[in-house]
Amino acid sequence: MVMAEQGLRHMGFQAPDAKDLRKLMRLYARSSRRFREGIWTVEYLMKYPTFFDAKWHLAEFIAQRRDLKELPEQ
Repeated sequence: MVMAEQGLRHMGFQAPDAKDLRKLMRLYARSSRRFREGIWTVEYLMKYPTFFDAKWHLAEFIAQRRDLKELPEQ
């Protein structure tokens, strides 16, 4: 969940609430176990938690499934 939140922040979006984010992470885990996400399995993401492309891929997965609010400019 932390990787997804960081990836969404890099993309300029606010993360959904914790309950919704958990639901999306379970959906991602099921999808990756069926090899629908290519090399981006949960094991791969856990092995390389600081890899930017992994965070981006996870954030893109979430952004495609939810209408997210943009971060306010600071």
